[in-house]
Amino acid sequence: MESYAIYISIFSLLISFFALYRQRKRLTVTWQENCYVLNPKTDIFFNGEPYPTSAKVAFYTSIDIVNPSNVNMAFFDLRAFNPRTNENHFIATQRSTLPEVQNNPLFITAFGLENLENFFIKLPARKFGELNAGSYTSIDILIFANKYVAIDDGIVVSMKVTDTSWFHRSLFSDTNRKIYKAHEFFYNLKGYEDILVSKNRYNNSDKRKNTAQ
Repeated sequence: MESYAIYISIFSLLISFFALYRQRKRLTVTWQENCYVLNPKTDIFFNGEPYPTSAKVAFYTSIDIVNPSNVNMAFFDLRAFNPRTNENHFIATQRSTLPEVQNNPLFITAFGLENLENFFIKLPARKFGELNAGSYTSIDILIFANKYVAIDDGIVVSMKVTDTSWFHRSLFSDTNRKIYKAHEFFYNLKGYEDILVSKNRYNNSDKRKNTAQ
C-alpha cells in the first residue's frame, strides 16, 4: 500500500509540474529587420492626401508577436529612441493622431506611387495593448523623427511585456518598471539622408535602396 501511495504522490507531482509548465508566460517576438525611410509629404497618405505632420522624415517597421501560452499577457512602454542619449522620437498611435485619422488605415508608398509593393498600415491604438492567450499580433510602427534628436546614432525600438525577468531588462528604462522583460531592436539607419534625396528617382530597379538596417 505504501508503494501505491508513493506512485500516486509522484504522479500528482508530475501533473502539478505539467500544469505549471503549460501556464508559464512565453512569447515569440519577431522584428522586421529593415526599416523603410519615408518622406511624410510624398510617402504617407490618408484619404489620398499627405499625412498631416511637420516631420521631415519618418520610418516604418513592424513587430510580430505570438503568444502560444494559455496565459493572457500585454505589452507596454512602446517607444523609439536614440540609444546614445535615450531621447524619444515619436511613434504614431490612434491616440496621438487627428480624430479623422483614428481607426483608419494609412497608405504607405515606400517606393513611389507606381510601385506594386505599396501597402496599407493601421496605427496601434496606444503604446500598450493586450496579447491574448493563443494569439498572433502584428504591430505597425510608424516613427516620426524628432527634429531635436539626432538620427545619426540610429534608432532603437523597444517594448516591455508583462513577464518579469532578471536577464532581459532594458538598459534604457528610466521608469520603475525595469523588472519587466524588454524586447528591443536597433536600426542604424545609415544612408537615410541619401534615400530622401533620391526619393523622386525611385523605380523598380533601385527600390532596394529604400531600406536601412
